[in-house]
Amino acid sequence: MRPTTRYVWDRYSMAPIALVLIAAIVLGVIVAIRTNSGPNPGRSASPSSSIDRSAPDWFAALPFNCLGSAGLGLAPTRSLALIEGVGAATQTGYDRVVIQFAGGGPAQAQLTTQLGATFPQKPSGKPVTLKGRNGALVTVPGADGHSRYSGPDDLKTGYPLVVEVRKVQDYKGTVQWAIGLAGVPCYRMAFLDSPVRLAIDFRSTPAV
Repeated sequence: MRPTTRYVWDRYSMAPIALVLIAAIVLGVIVAIRTNSGPNPGRSASPSSSIDRSAPDWFAALPFNCLGSAGLGLAPTRSLALIEGVGAATQTGYDRVVIQFAGGGPAQAQLTTQLGATFPQKPSGKPVTLKGRNGALVTVPGADGHSRYSGPDDLKTGYPLVVEVRKVQDYKGTVQWAIGLAGVPCYRMAFLDSPVRLAIDFRSTPAV
């Protein structure tokens, strides 16, 4: 009769395996910490972690515009600018909205301020009311807001000033995002590179 082979798993035979598992867990924690390290753009609300909410020093030095609407222009482009991410972040003194593009940016963008936070959706014309007392409308002609963008069309942030960001148009090559504001719309904005993105800061504290 052939003897039966018995496998005994006691605490000593399992020790090497336990050590390997512990080492793997520790290594994973270290890798996760290093992956998430870097500049902190502030508490953020975004459908994608790949959105760059940072800004260079020269942007932070721009004055805030409290007088109404404004526009930006870039070099003309023959193709639609593809929006790939929309997000927001909050810092001491301001809230930031970022619209990021895949590849090149649009030829222009406009920001229109208004009293109240009700905006018409297009093409239906149906009104939609955002959270907040006032509003701003970002219009990007020559853009596509659905081919590369897969995030939500409505972001509720809970920030001091920017309380909601909602897409109200993505029709015939024009994209509009409405912004609900808890206070007076004083802002600075610019196109930033690497990646191409439109950054808009709304001042959440009074000027000193």
